[in-house]
Amino acid sequence: MRNKIYWRGVAATLLCIVVTTGGLNLAAPLLSSNSDLLIMLVYLLAINLVTHIWGMRNGLLAASLAFLTYNFFFIEPVGTFHVNRSSDLLILFVFLLFAVLNSQWLGQARAQKLRAEYRERDTTMLYETSLALSNIYDLDEALRSIAQRIQGVLAANAIEIVINDESLKNRVIYPTTRLASGAQLALPQSLDLLSSRGVIGKVVINRSHPLNEGELRLVRTFAGLTILAVERIRAMRAEAKTRAFEESDRLKSALLSSVSHELRTPLAAIQAGTESLHHQIIDANSAQGRDLIANMDDAVRHLGKLVSNLLDMSRIEAGALKPIHEWSDLSEVIYGAAARLHTELSEHTIDIQIRNDFPLVWCDSIQIGQVVSNLLSNSAKYAPPHTSISATVELIGQDSAVALTTQRVQVQVHNASEHIPAEYRHRIFDKFFRVTHADRILGTGLGLSICKGIVEAHGGQIWVQNDESQPNGVTFAFTLPYHAHQMQPLPELE
Repeated sequence: MRNKIYWRGVAATLLCIVVTTGGLNLAAPLLSSNSDLLIMLVYLLAINLVTHIWGMRNGLLAASLAFLTYNFFFIEPVGTFHVNRSSDLLILFVFLLFAVLNSQWLGQARAQKLRAEYRERDTTMLYETSLALSNIYDLDEALRSIAQRIQGVLAANAIEIVINDESLKNRVIYPTTRLASGAQLALPQSLDLLSSRGVIGKVVINRSHPLNEGELRLVRTFAGLTILAVERIRAMRAEAKTRAFEESDRLKSALLSSVSHELRTPLAAIQAGTESLHHQIIDANSAQGRDLIANMDDAVRHLGKLVSNLLDMSRIEAGALKPIHEWSDLSEVIYGAAARLHTELSEHTIDIQIRNDFPLVWCDSIQIGQVVSNLLSNSAKYAPPHTSISATVELIGQDSAVALTTQRVQVQVHNASEHIPAEYRHRIFDKFFRVTHADRILGTGLGLSICKGIVEAHGGQIWVQNDESQPNGVTFAFTLPYHAHQMQPLPELE
């Protein structure tokens, strides 16, 4: 490719001098005998044109050819390279000296201009590349972007970037263009990617001619950008892994703290009860003994609920919580949940509002019962004693203009606890997150997180809102899809 450009410049130089000489010969009858200065100026104009377009090397060639043609065609004796007069010889050498110096000055100016343009282009390209890489967080995408830019600048047939790193794995990018039939590739030219940790890879450039000094300098700069991109992505991955470890450690600490706090009270009740009964301090058949056994039973149920919550949370995180749908009566689900929590809800008034003719709902009744139980239990923990806890069920989207597939079942559990600050509402369903009284109220902080996982597994939504019309009051609400269009009609009685 470079040889083609060189010989193209030589041919253009020869053509320019030939055309200039031919033009001067055709105009010779119109020139006076003292027109040497005009002839030299015309030749200098041609030399400057060649230098401006093809560079200093071709300008010097044009100056040499102009010197010879000027001597051959316009210095007596014409048609030979002999010079009879010393004044003509002096004119020739002054012309040659001036032509050479002029070509050098003009060529250097042209080279400086081209270098400035290349530097500006390279700076702009490198800035754009750096800007693009700052928004790329995937190593494959970053290397592909760099390789494509190198390919575009160098007009290379193939660019290969190899990263040898165990943590990032070996990655090879090949943005290539198809070679024309019969085209030959030069030997691959490679540049090592040298970082503070040593050689982390290499850039391989394959094209039909070798790199010049400016191109090699540009490739080194791209190599530097590649190293920065690799190190940045490595640092981001290390930071993400560190954050994951920190979060895991935080969750582990929170789990241990919550579980140990949650286990202490029921285990103490069981231990005290068994010791009293074992040593016959209390008669099992007495009223006090029966109360003690009931407390032990509640403690065992509490431990069972704790273990169940932990298992449910692990299934939710593993994506293994699969609802078993069936047509369920929500009134039975909600009344059943309230009955199971009769001890926890004993200091509250329970108000359940659901129509007697409320349609069946396509859901997992056991899981939805657990959601209602967790919401009622949470309300009992935070609402003041002797206040009301209400559960309301309604069908929303019943407008005739709304399709059956858009209707949803909405369940609301309202209690008289303190308002939840706005900055905490979006975190209320996070694992182990508790807004208030975490030191005085038993719980692992998993109940609401489990509710969210179950409701979303059903294709529903769950949220919390304050009762703004009252100084206190919090409502937990969740929706479930209403699949009435899928309900099969009941068989007619014979």
